[in-house]
Amino acid sequence: MSKQTMWALLKKKGFSDLAAATIMGHMVAESGCCAYRLQGDFTPGYSKSIIYTQQVDSGAISRYQFAHNGPNGGGYGACQWTYSTRKEGLYDTAKKMGESIGSENVAVEWLWA
Repeated sequence: MSKQTMWALLKKKGFSDLAAATIMGHMVAESGCCAYRLQGDFTPGYSKSIIYTQQVDSGAISRYQFAHNGPNGGGYGACQWTYSTRKEGLYDTAKKMGESIGSENVAVEWLWA
């Protein structure tokens, strides 16, 4: 994950420099601008977040479980979505795009939605 990639994706969506910087400022405060980060994960390399993301991607954690539960209160992703309908949308966007729920592309696409 890189802030440069997130910046490029936001700019590609048409955000001005000021808007992209504002969005990224919020993402840095929420997740460190990490699209796959679990709320409260401070493990080295966010290892818990990586495992959780792999479980969601593989189906070991269902859409319902992802949206309505989750470790540490359930915040997930660059924006730390917690509300079930926002998490359902993030999940559905990832599946529609055929990408990991923790990808930067999915994070920006769902933020844009």
